[in-house]
Amino acid sequence: MSNQRKADLALVLVTLFWGVSYYLVNLCLAELQPMNLNAFRFLLAFLVLGPIFWKKLRNASRATLKYSVIIGALLVGVYAGATYGVAYTSISNAGFICALPVVFTPLLDFAVNRRRPGKKLAVALVMCTVGLALLTLNDQFRPASGDLICLVCAVCYAADMLVTERAVARPDVDAVTLGVCQLGVAGVLMLLVSALVEQPRLPQSPGVWGAAIFLGLFCSGVAFVIQSVAQQYTTASHVGVIFTLEPVFSGIVAYFFADEKLLPRGYVGAALMLLSLVMMEVDLDGLLHKKTPPAAAFDGKGALYAAARPDYPQALAQMLQERLHLTAESTVADIGAGTGKWTARLLSLGCRICAVEPNGSMRREAERLLGGEPRLTLLGGSAEHTGLPDASVDCVTAAQAFHWFDRERFRAECRRILTPEGRVALIYNERRTDTPVMRALDALYRESCPGYQGFSRGFRREEAAAFFPGGAEEISVPNDMTYDRAGFVRRCLSASYAPAEGEPGYEALSGALGTLFDHFAEGGRLTLAARATLWLGRP
Repeated sequence: MSNQRKADLALVLVTLFWGVSYYLVNLCLAELQPMNLNAFRFLLAFLVLGPIFWKKLRNASRATLKYSVIIGALLVGVYAGATYGVAYTSISNAGFICALPVVFTPLLDFAVNRRRPGKKLAVALVMCTVGLALLTLNDQFRPASGDLICLVCAVCYAADMLVTERAVARPDVDAVTLGVCQLGVAGVLMLLVSALVEQPRLPQSPGVWGAAIFLGLFCSGVAFVIQSVAQQYTTASHVGVIFTLEPVFSGIVAYFFADEKLLPRGYVGAALMLLSLVMMEVDLDGLLHKKTPPAAAFDGKGALYAAARPDYPQALAQMLQERLHLTAESTVADIGAGTGKWTARLLSLGCRICAVEPNGSMRREAERLLGGEPRLTLLGGSAEHTGLPDASVDCVTAAQAFHWFDRERFRAECRRILTPEGRVALIYNERRTDTPVMRALDALYRESCPGYQGFSRGFRREEAAAFFPGGAEEISVPNDMTYDRAGFVRRCLSASYAPAEGEPGYEALSGALGTLFDHFAEGGRLTLAARATLWLGRP
């Protein structure tokens, strides 16, 4: 079983714990005040796990401690909102509303990191808002006070997920230590708040003792350590879908153990919320439109691609070597290597190279051109399943290929195969698309190529930067592309969406490309303004 599959299954268990927790919290509130209960469960978790992981805690890095304090403070808001919310609304409502971080997270990500959410988010937010209204508004169309308090929990937890993602992406942050330390920080802060506004006490009855201990050990201790560790091996998309199960579990528990039943409109609202949450993570376009599998997109185009596509500046490879201190002992995995355009640049650095390319035509061309290199290994894997051993490479590169990847699965694979200090470099030859010739070429592709989705499948440079939770270093060098008529036509026909020689539309598109060249060329040459850009960071 893969590390990603294990992480996903572990997160399902975490979600079950959290779904059950709403019912247990409701039981405990009969004897304990909200912050008193939260302080008990978090401190209990820390006191049990602290000795187990003492060696790690003793060697905690400054960065780990810093993020523990930040996340611990956010957890105070999360659990204050959830616990006070349960006291003033139903268990079912609390479970659904506290699951909204899946929607709030991209909004906060945009506000803080300027990562623009897609159009799909707008639809999901409308659905979620309508569903929330149907679920929570009473007959006077007013939400219960507990519903509003639960929204505080959702916003704080969205911030928690973003900070945790940034933290575990750093090589100087240990995930297990982070998970344990944040429990201690949250517990101490909650105890201080409880001492100020409540009268702290221990549980009185055996039933509340049992519920409080389960909340502490499993819903807090085990859950948050698992989450911190799992986010290194799985993906944001997987986590989002898995966490939508939380309100389902809480609703089931409330139905059978608390005799809570929703009004008919409440079930409609809950369904809309679940659909909105799942919609955030599902590729609807992929479901509605058949896409060419990435491995087959360049069938029969290996030789044309090698001859027509531009090279990458050697200076960019040298900058990568300087940044990462690559030596003859370093191993670089070039993912989506194609015919070896970028691979050749990497080989000049003297490193060991593992070139991974799923398309047979492209891989055979790379073998023809570079197969004699003793430091090169050619593999037929994919970005999501490279076939490389765990922690075996110092750097992962992807040149003009990232737009083909399942990005979250690629991130998980990078985390698996990289050494602790390893980095990912995304490289693109970027043509200016706002010029007359590129606008004309775009219009021609849209008319002639049914599979055309924009240059590089509509890839935007913000998508490369957004791949790195902790931010990316961006390096660009000029790389203008100059063609004669035949070279320009070959370059355009090498695109994955262009018909191959012998296919319907090939001759017509070839002629139209020649006409386009004649219109814009000067002195028999056409120059496309371009630059080569490298984004470097932790996945």
